Amino acid sequence: MLVLYLGLVVGLVVGEVGVGGLAVVYQGRVVSGLVAVMSGRLTAHYGHPTQLPFTNALDYVQYQLQCCGVHNHTDWKSSRWYREGLGGFHRAESRRVVPLTCCTLQHSPLAHLNPLPVNETLCQSPLPELHTGVRHTVGCMERVRAWVRGESALLVAAGVGLGALQLAALVAGVALCRGARAPHGSCSGAP
Repeated sequence: MLVLYLGLVVGLVVGEVGVGGLAVVYQGRVVSGLVAVMSGRLTAHYGHPTQLPFTNALDYVQYQLQCCGVHNHTDWKSSRWYREGLGGFHRAESRRVVPLTCCTLQHSPLAHLNPLPVNETLCQSPLPELHTGVRHTVGCMERVRAWVRGESALLVAAGVGLGALQLAALVAGVALCRGARAPHGSCSGAP
C-alpha cells in the first residue's frame, strides 16, 4: 500500500513539474497571440453598437490598469472608432482622440461604464505637453505582461511550496516504509 502511495506522489510531482514547465514556455506565445487579436479587435470593433461587450471589457481594462490602447494611446488614430467618430465630440469642433477610459477618471464604483475625466479637454488634446498627467499613454499589453509576470511568479512560488510539501510527504512515506520493513521484511506491510 505504501509503495502505491509513493508511486502516486512521485507521479504527481513529475506531472506538476511538467505542467509548470509548459506554462512558462507557452506564456510568451499566449501574450503575443493576445496582442494580435486585441489590436485587430480594437481597430475594427471598439465602440461599434453591436460590440458593446468588447467595448465594455476594454474600457474596464483601460480603467483598472490605467492604460490606453494595445500598444499605446496612438492606437486609436487607426481605429474605426476614431475614423467614424464613434466616440463623439468633447467640444463642438473636435472629436475625441482617445476613449474617456484613457483619461484620468474621477473615482466611482463603475467608472469604466460612465467615465468622468478629471479634465477631458486636456486629455483629448493632441499636444503631449497638455495631456501629460491626465491621459494614460502606456499600452494595455505592457500592463498585462507585467500582471502575467507577477501572477506567474506567485503561481511558481505556490507550486514550489506545494512541491516541498509533497517531497516531505514522500520522505515521510519512505520512512514509514522502512519502519514497516523491519518487522515484516516488506514495504507493503503484509506479514
